[in-house]
Amino acid sequence: MTARGTSTVRYESRFVAQLTGSSQQPKLVGMEVNLNSELQAKVTDLAAKLGQGTDQVIADALSQYVDEQTRFFQAVEEGIAAAERGEFIEHKEVWANVERILNS
Repeated sequence: MTARGTSTVRYESRFVAQLTGSSQQPKLVGMEVNLNSELQAKVTDLAAKLGQGTDQVIADALSQYVDEQTRFFQAVEEGIAAAERGEFIEHKEVWANVERILNS
Protein backbone atom coordinates (compact mmCIF):
# COMPACT_ATOMS: atom_id res chain seq x y z
CA MET A 1 0.00 0.00 0.00
CA THR A 2 1.33 3.42 -0.87
CA ALA A 3 1.12 6.59 1.19
CA ARG A 4 -1.95 7.66 -0.77
CA GLY A 5 -3.88 4.58 0.29
CA THR A 6 -3.84 2.80 -3.04
CA SER A 7 -2.65 -0.65 -3.85
CA THR A 8 -1.66 -2.25 -7.10
CA VAL A 9 -3.12 -5.47 -8.39
CA ARG A 10 -1.21 -7.26 -11.09
CA TYR A 11 -2.91 -9.43 -13.66
CA GLU A 12 -1.18 -12.32 -15.28
CA SER A 13 -1.82 -13.25 -18.90
CA ARG A 14 -4.15 -16.09 -17.91
CA PHE A 15 -6.63 -13.57 -16.51
CA VAL A 16 -6.41 -11.40 -19.60
CA ALA A 17 -7.22 -14.45 -21.72
CA GLN A 18 -10.16 -15.18 -19.43
CA LEU A 19 -11.43 -11.61 -19.84
CA THR A 20 -11.08 -11.52 -23.61
CA GLY A 21 -12.31 -15.05 -24.23
CA SER A 22 -9.45 -15.51 -26.66
CA SER A 23 -7.80 -18.89 -27.04
CA GLN A 24 -4.75 -17.19 -28.54
CA GLN A 25 -1.88 -16.01 -26.41
CA PRO A 26 -2.89 -12.52 -25.29
CA LYS A 27 -0.62 -9.62 -26.18
CA LEU A 28 -1.23 -7.95 -22.83
CA VAL A 29 0.78 -9.84 -20.24
CA GLY A 30 0.11 -7.72 -17.20
CA MET A 31 -1.93 -4.86 -15.90
CA GLU A 32 -1.84 -2.67 -12.84
CA VAL A 33 -5.00 -1.34 -11.23
CA ASN A 34 -4.77 1.29 -8.52
CA LEU A 35 -7.48 0.92 -5.89
CA ASN A 36 -8.28 3.39 -3.17
CA SER A 37 -8.25 1.93 0.32
CA GLU A 38 -12.06 1.77 0.53
CA LEU A 39 -12.41 -0.23 -2.69
CA GLN A 40 -9.48 -2.44 -1.73
CA ALA A 41 -11.22 -3.28 1.56
CA LYS A 42 -14.45 -4.11 -0.26
CA VAL A 43 -12.64 -6.39 -2.72
CA THR A 44 -10.73 -8.08 0.07
CA ASP A 45 -13.91 -8.60 2.10
CA LEU A 46 -15.80 -10.00 -0.90
CA ALA A 47 -12.92 -12.29 -1.82
CA ALA A 48 -12.89 -13.70 1.72
CA LYS A 49 -16.65 -14.28 1.64
CA LEU A 50 -16.40 -16.01 -1.74
CA GLY A 51 -13.32 -18.00 -0.83
CA GLN A 52 -11.45 -16.59 -3.81
CA GLY A 53 -8.35 -14.53 -4.32
CA THR A 54 -8.69 -10.80 -4.82
CA ASP A 55 -7.23 -11.17 -8.32
CA GLN A 56 -10.06 -13.52 -9.29
CA VAL A 57 -12.75 -11.24 -7.81
CA ILE A 58 -11.37 -8.28 -9.75
CA ALA A 59 -11.01 -10.30 -12.97
CA ASP A 60 -14.61 -11.51 -12.67
CA ALA A 61 -15.91 -8.00 -11.94
CA LEU A 62 -13.98 -6.49 -14.83
CA SER A 63 -15.18 -9.22 -17.17
CA GLN A 64 -18.81 -8.53 -16.24
CA TYR A 65 -18.29 -4.78 -16.67
CA VAL A 66 -16.67 -5.16 -20.08
CA ASP A 67 -19.45 -7.52 -21.22
CA GLU A 68 -22.16 -5.07 -20.08
CA GLN A 69 -20.49 -2.10 -21.74
CA THR A 70 -20.07 -4.11 -24.94
CA ARG A 71 -23.78 -5.01 -24.93
CA PHE A 72 -24.72 -1.38 -24.26
CA PHE A 73 -22.64 0.00 -27.13
CA GLN A 74 -23.93 -2.70 -29.47
CA ALA A 75 -27.52 -1.76 -28.57
CA VAL A 76 -26.77 1.92 -29.18
CA GLU A 77 -25.23 1.13 -32.56
CA GLU A 78 -28.26 -1.01 -33.47
CA GLY A 79 -30.60 1.81 -32.42
CA ILE A 80 -28.72 4.35 -34.50
CA ALA A 81 -28.77 2.03 -37.52
CA ALA A 82 -32.53 1.48 -37.07
CA ALA A 83 -33.14 5.23 -36.84
CA GLU A 84 -31.08 5.79 -39.98
CA ARG A 85 -33.35 3.27 -41.74
CA GLY A 86 -36.36 5.23 -40.49
CA GLU A 87 -37.34 2.54 -37.99
CA PHE A 88 -38.37 4.56 -34.97
CA ILE A 89 -41.49 5.69 -33.18
CA GLU A 90 -42.69 9.21 -32.53
CA HIS A 91 -42.36 10.95 -29.17
CA LYS A 92 -46.11 10.73 -28.46
CA GLU A 93 -46.07 7.01 -29.05
CA VAL A 94 -43.16 6.54 -26.63
CA TRP A 95 -45.03 8.36 -23.85
CA ALA A 96 -48.22 6.44 -24.58
CA ASN A 97 -46.26 3.21 -24.11
CA VAL A 98 -44.69 4.49 -20.88
CA GLU A 99 -48.07 5.52 -19.47
CA ARG A 100 -49.58 2.16 -20.43
CA ILE A 101 -46.77 0.33 -18.61
CA LEU A 102 -47.06 2.55 -15.52
CA ASN A 103 -50.83 2.14 -15.35
CA SER A 104 -50.86 -1.62 -15.76
